[in-house]
Amino acid sequence: MQNSNSTIKHGVPYKYDVTIRDTHPQWTSLEPKISYIEFRLHDLPSDAFENAASIRLQDITAEEFIETRHRPASPLSTFKRLILETIPNARHIDVFSIQNHEHLPRTIDVYYALHGSGYLSKVKINGLIEIARKKLESHFNISQIDINECLNADQQCFAIGCLNRIEMQSKQPYLINSNQTSFIGLHLKTIAQCACDT
Repeated sequence: MQNSNSTIKHGVPYKYDVTIRDTHPQWTSLEPKISYIEFRLHDLPSDAFENAASIRLQDITAEEFIETRHRPASPLSTFKRLILETIPNARHIDVFSIQNHEHLPRTIDVYYALHGSGYLSKVKINGLIEIARKKLESHFNISQIDINECLNADQQCFAIGCLNRIEMQSKQPYLINSNQTSFIGLHLKTIAQCACDT
């Protein structure tokens, strides 16, 4: 491998380990370094995307959110634990998009879904998280639960009404690299649409 990119073929196991022998042609005098990489892959059914809950956090970057060095658990792991403790009947959480906000500094948007016997409604999830907001705010600076871009929409929407819609921005994955940990997720964005919900 000539660079840091890897290609994962369809049908590989969901969790596997890779050992890499790292050499550099310019520094032949240095001993090769051995690196160990653990890959964890997750299927994401369309039900997860359709029931995506969202939250906007401030005073943190996406890189800091997934960082595992020098701490017992990453903020992402803490987030998952708190959400699962808060939502009754939720057995598993799929966090499938973590992104630095394109305009707001040190602000991230997180999209996730919860399932027990099936995927839970995002309306229910967002409502229960709002009720438990103080518990989460002991760990995170919450800007919005259920990201609402209608708050920033043009004045013309007030005459028509405004809806929020989660859109895929690109078929290319969104990569976050924090040195020892990386996260590859969907490139999503909440869009304000001037329309009336009928």
